Amino acid sequence: MLLTNTSMIRNSLALKEKRNELNEKLAKKERKRKKKQRKEEKERQRIRDIEKELERSGYQFRNLPSTNYSTYGMAESNESAQNGEAVTEDLEISEVTRKARDVVAEIEAEERRELEELKNKQREPPITFRDAVDVKEEYNALVGLVNGKLNAEEQQCLEELKQYMLMDEGSWALGDGFLNFVGRLLHDKSLSADIRTKLLNVMSCAALKDDVILLLHQDRRDHVLMNYAGDVERLTLEEQQALALFFVNMFENLSSSEWLLYISEWEHNNNSLSNIRVTTKVGINSLLSENPILQERGSAIVHNMACKESHTYFA
Repeated sequence: MLLTNTSMIRNSLALKEKRNELNEKLAKKERKRKKKQRKEEKERQRIRDIEKELERSGYQFRNLPSTNYSTYGMAESNESAQNGEAVTEDLEISEVTRKARDVVAEIEAEERRELEELKNKQREPPITFRDAVDVKEEYNALVGLVNGKLNAEEQQCLEELKQYMLMDEGSWALGDGFLNFVGRLLHDKSLSADIRTKLLNVMSCAALKDDVILLLHQDRRDHVLMNYAGDVERLTLEEQQALALFFVNMFENLSSSEWLLYISEWEHNNNSLSNIRVTTKVGINSLLSENPILQERGSAIVHNMACKESHTYFA
């Protein structure tokens, strides 16, 4: 018992340390964003000052006083003086114009560098595990495990899953009751953990499809997927591995990765949950595991989350 408590305390401290590290990264990113905003405002102010200087110089040049003289000599002398003033004024305007061009060039160069950095970041693909499981093998194993345990409607949902995963049909093949079927397999404790593991392995392959978001959006009301995942630490090792694989593969497509990071909350078992909180929990739980497979998948989840731009993802 003492060893178990010590292990729990160690894991709790490690989790707290990881959260602090994530919060520090978030704070650093926020400081960098504010520094960039201040720099941009400073550059804009410089441009405004230069524009004002240009306007002021141009106005003075256009409104130089003129005087009529009765003698040619005086007129010539005055003309020379005016020419000298005009040359000086032209030089001043040229200098201000040059400074303005230099500032604009600096800003444009900075924008090009930032755009190139953004493109490089966008080109970096998420970490996923496309070949971790054989979807046909996992589906056939699932069919064998649920044999005799499904009603007619659930049996139809199992067939729909086959059409979607093995016959390469679109998500339209999944009926309105499909998530109820998934919810029953995940939450019915009378069913074996092997059933949940096989289902999640099949779902991890479904996560790689670009239209899986249509299925995920159906879970906005009941949250059967996230409510199950919220208890990740209570699941068997095999379930945790399959769940982590499902989550990491959902980063394959932009729409499903954004779904993982929604911040809207709901209540479950007297706890406030959100997609981002559950995703973070699955990632950290896996990362801190002593199991190498879970560590690898948890590391991938945390990495993929860190690559997202919005600071609200870690709220």
